Amino acid sequence: MSRIASRPHRDPGGDAPDLRFVDLLLPAGVGVLVLVLAVLSAKLKLSLSLTALAFVGTVSAVAALTSSLVFRLTARSTHHSLSATSSLPATAAFLRMTMSLLIEDRDLTEYEKTIECSKIWIVSPDLHKDVGPESFRDIVADNIRHRGIEYTWILNGSHPGIVATIRDLKSRYSEAERAKMHFILLPSDKWVCLPYTSGDFAVYNPTCEPATTETRLYYEYPDEKRELWIRVYSPVLEQWMDQLEAVVPELTK
Repeated sequence: MSRIASRPHRDPGGDAPDLRFVDLLLPAGVGVLVLVLAVLSAKLKLSLSLTALAFVGTVSAVAALTSSLVFRLTARSTHHSLSATSSLPATAAFLRMTMSLLIEDRDLTEYEKTIECSKIWIVSPDLHKDVGPESFRDIVADNIRHRGIEYTWILNGSHPGIVATIRDLKSRYSEAERAKMHFILLPSDKWVCLPYTSGDFAVYNPTCEPATTETRLYYEYPDEKRELWIRVYSPVLEQWMDQLEAVVPELTK
């Protein structure tokens, strides 16, 4: 991801429009105009259509002026909040950091197919990423068959059809290959104790083998498409790992 060029500091709220007396006067004046219009309509006995047309036009003017007033008030409020709590460089840095956390399926598949490690842990409610047509299926197969990586899936044992899905996945491998595949089904009361349950999360090199490869953890961004991942950094990484190993002690045996 390209770096954002540094810029001189600028007040993020510097362009916020000032609230002027006329901004308060105009809506009040139009309100009076509505009352005058109503009185004249009664006195002059204007037709219903003309009265309605004039009324609609007046209400439209009031709405426009009110919107302008609200915009100015909001802009000033935002100006004061930003001035008190942040600066443009700090905000830009935060946005760069946030965007760097998000990656797509294709980015994670590239990482998974090249990582040097002995184990990968996958926490998933449904094995969606490992059995579907557009998934990590081929990469998992290559890692197990040709790179000797051992996979452990921690699954929601209450998910409908999960046992059949496991059977389907295992059927694609030989007996020797299945020795590198482990499935742990959690009951509902344990599943809800995991650090994240709204989608998959994957731990790469959880046992630090080799020590030269860092441990990484990614979880699915919780939306319907399930195409984005967010990387978890320290100290949350360690917290999630501790919580995962506490709920699933089999992982450390």
